[in-house]
Amino acid sequence: IRAAFDQVKREQTAMENIHTAMGSGLWTMEFDENARLISCTWSEVFRKMVGYDSEEDFPNRLESWSDLLHEEDKEWVVKEYWDTVKDYTGEKTYNVEYRLLTRHAGWRWFHAAGRLSRRSDGSPITFVGLFVDIDDEKKMEEQLRQQKIDLQDALAAAQHANRAKTTFLNNMSHDIRTPMNAIIGFTSLAATHID
Repeated sequence: IRAAFDQVKREQTAMENIHTAMGSGLWTMEFDENARLISCTWSEVFRKMVGYDSEEDFPNRLESWSDLLHEEDKEWVVKEYWDTVKDYTGEKTYNVEYRLLTRHAGWRWFHAAGRLSRRSDGSPITFVGLFVDIDDEKKMEEQLRQQKIDLQDALAAAQHANRAKTTFLNNMSHDIRTPMNAIIGFTSLAATHID
């Protein structure tokens, strides 16, 4: 038990250092031997990122977070969370991007990543993770995607216009060539019978 406790402390310290460097919110969850959640802790930075100032406004409960998930994301994000908890092999890590309703800024994109420390039988002890606001990056990706679509549309329009010009020139060439052949033929006849 002491070794597991020390391992948890080392992982928490490492995660806190990463959290400080990234300016991200930290979360920690504790589980009993039956993989039941017994405590949940949201850091003050985490709370502030979603627009809350205190534990009173944003209690240390899993539902404080999960109730804010976007309707399109909620089912799969929560499933991914519990699948990670219940993966007794310890190989699965939690690594998801989702939309969350913040108190003052509306819907924003966040990236959450976490890892569990486990007992010797694989049951979860502590789930420690980071929470990072990636909304600006997502908006930039969307702009770039839209620009790519706009460029593809412009290229398709240019290619269509090019084909239309080619078709027009081919048709005009044919339409002009026929009477020109007649004119050249009559000119040749006239030249040979100039008298």
